[in-house]
Amino acid sequence: MAAASSTSGSPEGQDVEQPATKADEKGGKKIDAFEDEWDCTLYDICSINSWVVFFMVRGCAWDNIPFWRCMAFNTLVSVVVAVMTQLFTHYLPSVPMVGADKFAKLGTFLNVFIGLLLGFFLSS
Repeated sequence: MAAASSTSGSPEGQDVEQPATKADEKGGKKIDAFEDEWDCTLYDICSINSWVVFFMVRGCAWDNIPFWRCMAFNTLVSVVVAVMTQLFTHYLPSVPMVGADKFAKLGTFLNVFIGLLLGFFLSS
């Protein structure tokens, strides 16, 4: 009878007040042992005053894989823009250059526009 009740999904044989697992508490993500065991009372300030600090990688931003993916993508975008700019300026010299007076007018417009936006921000 107990086997039938456990397969039917009734909570008779189960502990319904069991705490949620670590994966459920953090939005379905599994927590590694470093995050689970770290305690701020275990922080060692003495290592900050030495050269050892430059070799502490575990748990810092350099150990973050999404950070490195973002840096690789940003580097790729900047290299592509630099190469395209070089190619356009080298192989298309007949592109009309924008005059300095137009840049001065644009700078004045941007100063007024940013001042207006700052005024709206500070007044609210």
